[in-house]
Amino acid sequence: MERRWGSRKNYEIEVILDQGGGESGLIQTRTRDISFNGAFIKLLRSDLKANAYIDLQFWDRKAQHNPCINVGAVVVYESNKGVGVLFNAYDERFRRYLRGFMGFS
Repeated sequence: MERRWGSRKNYEIEVILDQGGGESGLIQTRTRDISFNGAFIKLLRSDLKANAYIDLQFWDRKAQHNPCINVGAVVVYESNKGVGVLFNAYDERFRRYLRGFMGFS
């Protein structure tokens, strides 16, 4: 049964996952798929469990100033291939960034 609120696009986007703990908690990885509500993030190994709060950093290569977009998320699913996350807050800039990948103008 589908539990997602929005359909996801199979699109790999570079992302830095910050699970806390300073630099040792930073993981550079990619999404497997993404939607306006969340994403599946590829991980070879992780100690993240459901309900863990994390920070994600996406890079907007089109931005002339401050290309880093920070987004808070919560882990809703874990597997041996990665974690499913639900974005818990983001701004209009991130929404525009996603619209570019989702095929909206």
